[in-house]
Amino acid sequence: MSEADRKKLVEEGVRAELIGHLIDGHGNLSDNDFNSRLVGLSPHEAAKIPTTIGVASGPEKVRPVCAALNGGFINSLVLDEHTVEAVLEYGLEEAVVVDEETTIGG
Repeated sequence: MSEADRKKLVEEGVRAELIGHLIDGHGNLSDNDFNSRLVGLSPHEAAKIPTTIGVASGPEKVRPVCAALNGGFINSLVLDEHTVEAVLEYGLEEAVVVDEETTIGG
C-alpha cells in the first residue's frame, strides 16, 4: 500500500489493521471497501476465541493497540515498557480490566 493510500485511510478514521481488517479508533470496522473484499476470520469472530493475544512495540502501535482494546478484540496483551506508558498516556475510550484489582483507561 502506498504512503498516500495510508494517509487517506488515517484521514478516514482508520487506526489499525486487525486480522487484515481496517478498524477505527473506537474498535469498529471501517466502512472502507477494502474490508468487504476480505475472505477470512473477522475481528468479531476472533473476539469469541477464549484467549486472543495482541503483541506490539513502538510508538506507532499506540493507536492500533487502543483501537483493538476499545473494540474488545483482544484480551491479553504483550507490550514493552515504553509502549505501555504511551498507551496509558494516549488513553482508552473504555476502561480495560487487567485483573480483579487493576483497571486502566475509561
